Amino acid sequence: MPQCMNMWYGWPMTQSTITDKFQTTIPLAVRLTLKLKPRQRVNYEVRADGSVVLRPAPGLDQLFGSIRPKRPVASTCDEKQAAREAIARDAASGSTPQPLAPFSSNGLRRFLRKSPSFPLTRF
Repeated sequence: MPQCMNMWYGWPMTQSTITDKFQTTIPLAVRLTLKLKPRQRVNYEVRADGSVVLRPAPGLDQLFGSIRPKRPVASTCDEKQAAREAIARDAASGSTPQPLAPFSSNGLRRFLRKSPSFPLTRF
């Protein structure tokens, strides 16, 4: 694939041809620069001036941690410590924990049907 002599940001511009099916081969210099791999997805950003930016689409492993929660996330140890403190507070105040509301017979059947670890028996 020929390279243009025009310089764009210090790199020679690389060209490729579009086929009848609107397919093209991404030149080696571009693949190496973007660290593209076979079968990897890419994103196209069409700008107002008519130029297009090609970027590798991020994978799930790259997206992990990219969204910041509004408040800090507690670790498992923090959650267990908070539960222990709540139990100690309830014991110190003399209050008893509220029991869970019992299932109706239909609700219990639905629960057992959805839960594979419990065999469904007749009631």
